[in-house]
Formats: sequence, structure tokens, C-alpha cells
Amino acid sequence: MLEIIAVTLEEVILIEKLGATQVELISAFSEGGLTPSYGIIEKSLKNTSIGINIMLRPHSRSFTYSLYDLSVMKDDARVMNSLGVKNIVLGILDEKGLPDLKALDYVLEGTDLTMTFHRAFDSSSDLMESLEILKGYERVKTILTSGGDGRAEDNIEMLKNLIANRGDIDILIGSGINLENMGKINKELMNPNFHIGRSVRDNDFNNAIDEKGLPDLKALDYVLEGTDLTMTFHRAFDISSDLMESLEILKGYERVKTILTSGGPGLAEDNIEMLKNLIANRGDIDILIGSGVNLENMGKINKELMNPNFHIGRSVRDNDFNNAIDEKQLIEVIRVYNELKGK
Repeated sequence: MLEIIAVTLEEVILIEKLGATQVELISAFSEGGLTPSYGIIEKSLKNTSIGINIMLRPHSRSFTYSLYDLSVMKDDARVMNSLGVKNIVLGILDEKGLPDLKALDYVLEGTDLTMTFHRAFDSSSDLMESLEILKGYERVKTILTSGGDGRAEDNIEMLKNLIANRGDIDILIGSGINLENMGKINKELMNPNFHIGRSVRDNDFNNAIDEKGLPDLKALDYVLEGTDLTMTFHRAFDISSDLMESLEILKGYERVKTILTSGGPGLAEDNIEMLKNLIANRGDIDILIGSGVNLENMGKINKELMNPNFHIGRSVRDNDFNNAIDEKQLIEVIRVYNELKGK
């Protein structure tokens, strides 16, 4: 078995065309894979016949989930089942660091889904005990693993042990598999199943920007056709070839109500003059200032840009997107914002 990661419909189609065995469909490759949109799931199933395993993972903070997380995952599982998905990629650990079968039961209840237990397995407190637990759970057909922390090629003995004791579960080898080491790993593990990600990819983020580096209104029309949706044009704006020309293009597109920008590459506080220019020429579009806005610089930016709109991310999460929102930090940011606005 050769499974290749896909993040777009084009990649799913290409993977099937070139002869891989199956696809793992994800979003947010940089986060280790998160739940993809229902749109790409449905289109992938309709446009290909290759086996497609769908990631079910709401965030990348941990593999132990809150009741809120689990309720979202449960709804996602039901929708996936209704779309015709057969197998999902899922992993949940309990407080002891072992596979949480009760949580899996809750998420999968009312569906016919089978699953690959993903690399949460490698973060478990005991790989062999985790294997025995999963061998007793009928829905688990595959375990994706590198044999523990690090790359598969560094964990050959553990992988041999897992394969020797796998029972009816397929062991899928992932993490760091490439053309240079595939032959050696294949020989040592006697023809295992491979899971491939980075070694067939050039990192590519798909934004609504055309080849000239300007907002692509035709693409936006196509995506939004048949809806009443309005939109914020996100920070694809900041990597456009000409910010002022891009602003003029978007001012003529009725659905765009807001542009999220830091005034170009880098942090907002480093692009004050461009942000002033954008705000002065914005027309009816709201300019939302993001990237690096925090308690230390919010007052200065607010003064220089004369009470702009702010977009906050890292500064309420201890400067790490993998963290949950810190309630105290959020309260403080809102307090400072309200003071600046005279509320």
C-alpha cells in the first residue's frame, strides 16, 4: 500500500492518475493535518475512484480533546458519513496517554465509518499497550506510525515489533519517508505500507491570486456563485504584486467588505506608511489591521492610524497559534482596545 497526502482536489486527481494506492485528504499540512472542508471531500469522492481517507482533527494543540471538541468531531463524522466517506483518520488519547475508546465511540456513534488511528499513536505513553488496545477496537483498520518520536528510519526496531504483533491491523509507516531511505526501510521491514507527505510536495498555498499576483475576481465569482456571501479578502492581499492596484481592484468588487492586511510582508507596526495609504484610499472597504498586533504596540498603532480596526491572533494565545485562547490575555486585550476606543 502506498498512501499519499493531498490537500487539494487537483492533488487527489493527480495521485490517482499516477498510480498510488490511496489518499489521505487533509487541510493545514503545516499543522500536521486538520479536517478538510466538506466541499473538497464531496468533490474528491465524486471525481475519483481511489480510496480516500479523510482526516478528522479539529486542531493541532493536543490529542486529548474537550467535550466541545468532541461534539464538533461527532458532527463532522456524521456529515462525512452522509457524504459517502468510508474511512477516516482519527486519534484520541486519554489522560493516561492511551487510546481513548470511549471518546472514539462517542465521535463515531451513528456512523458506519472505519478508521486509521493517526500519529497520536506515536505520542501515546506506551506504544505496545496502545497497539493491544486498538487491536480490540473493531473500527480501527490501520495505525499510522513512525514507531515513536522522530522519523521512521530512526525507529526500525520498534516498527518491526509493532508489525510482528499487529494482529489484523495494518501498520502504515510514515514520517520522513523519501526516495533516499525508502529502499532501506522497505528491506528492513519486509515490504511495509508507506505513507508519504513532504517528499512529493513543494509547499504551495492556494490563494485567490492570479498569475500576475493580483486579486482574481473571476476565481472569486466562481467560488461564490449561487451564494449571498460577502467576504474579507485575507492576507493573500499582502503578497500581491501591487497593494494599491489590488485595493483598487477589490474596491470594484461588491462582495468584498473588508481587507485583512499588515500593509505588506512582515508586521503591521513595520508598515505604518503603507497602512495609512491604504486607509486613506479604502473607499467603502474596511481595512482590518493584523499581524503582530499586541498589548505592547496596540496603543502606538492605534494613534498612528487614527483608531483602525484590529485583528488579533497570537497575542491572546501566548504568541503560539497551537495554544488555546488564554482568557486573561483576551480580557486584557479587550480592555485595552475599549480604552483606546473610549468605551
